[in-house]
Order: sequence, then structure tokens, then C-alpha cells
Amino acid sequence: MHPIRLFFLHHNKLMIDAFTSATENDGVLEVVGSSDDLNVALAAIPQLQVDLVLIGAWLDPEPSRPAIRRLKGLYPKIKVLPLGLSTDEEILECLEAGANGYLPDDAGLQDTVETLQALHQGIAQTSALLASNVLRKVSLLARQVSQKSEASAQEIHLTRREREVLEQLVAGQSNQQIADEFGVSLATVKVHVHRILRKLGVGSRREAVRKALDLRLLTR
Repeated sequence: MHPIRLFFLHHNKLMIDAFTSATENDGVLEVVGSSDDLNVALAAIPQLQVDLVLIGAWLDPEPSRPAIRRLKGLYPKIKVLPLGLSTDEEILECLEAGANGYLPDDAGLQDTVETLQALHQGIAQTSALLASNVLRKVSLLARQVSQKSEASAQEIHLTRREREVLEQLVAGQSNQQIADEFGVSLATVKVHVHRILRKLGVGSRREAVRKALDLRLLTR
């Protein structure tokens, strides 16, 4: 099996040289090229028969996310691994753009080699370093989304009757059925439904039901 052919799309030449020196005799990895210019890299990658691209957080002329999208669009079989990402949002955005994972700044040489091997073999999901960090970031983002949802729910104030009407909407009842249930006029129910839609910031009964369930309004 030939060594994994790496291309650095990165501006830090000192880091690239150090990595090249540390791996040049291991028979596992081979740095075949580098550039800090995306257009230069796109032209060189097929000629150098690159297997895996290590990409920096910022490139000339654009940040890594759109660069990853262009790379994967032109060369979908090549694995792409971003470096130097500093926020949860950056990591997840790069994964959504097509990155095959990411490498934290504090990863040692052995961890890096193992991660690159796993990516090249198409089994990155079994890499403990990669999986644990991605899952941690996803979990953190999920908690943040949940906290935002709870805050949104707390900002919605429904009267007792509006909550009762909303419960009927969730149950699939029509306006007339709701009116019969509470012994009120159809016009009164329509007023309640209109106020519920306005308070939830939606335009239809279906959207109101979905938002009520998403925010767990009826369980508070």
C-alpha cells in the first residue's frame, strides 16, 4: 500500500515543514504539496494524485468553509480535514460543507497520524479522537438550541383559555368542534385561534401545533 498522499492548504510553512520532517520516513504519510492559495491547490491536487487535504481555517481568497465546498464539489473522493477551528459553529459549518472531520489544535503527532489513516480508509467514525470531539461539539450545540427553545417558550404567554384551545388544536379538533366543546360561539374560537397564532408568530394552525410541540408549551 502506498503512503497516504497529503496536501496542505495552509499558510503556516513552519508547521508544514515540521510535519513533513516528522513523517517523511514513516512509510504511512507523504506530504506531496502545499499552498495557501485555493486556486493554486485546486489546479495541483489532481496532478499530485492527492488522497487527503489538510486545510487551514483561513485561506486566500476565502475562509475554509466555502473552500471545502469547492474542494468536495470538484474532487468528491478526496478526504478533507480542517485545522485550527476555534468555535463550535466553525466546526459544524465545515462538517456541513463536506469536511470528513476535524483535527483539534492540541492533537499530538500519533493521534494525527491515526486520524489521517482512519479518514483515508473511510472509517473515520471509528477514530476515538475524531468521534469524541465531534460528538462533544454536537452535544454542546444541541444543549444551546434546547436552551434557546426554553427561553422562547418562556416568552410566550397564553391565557388559560388560549392554552385550552391550543390543546384542542393539537388534538386535531376543528373550530366548530372546539366551540361545541367549550359552549362558545364559533366567532369566539376564531378570536382565540387568531391570538394564539399571533403570539406564536406563525401563520397557520398546523404551524401553531408544530411550534407548540417543539417548545413543549403544553407541558409547562
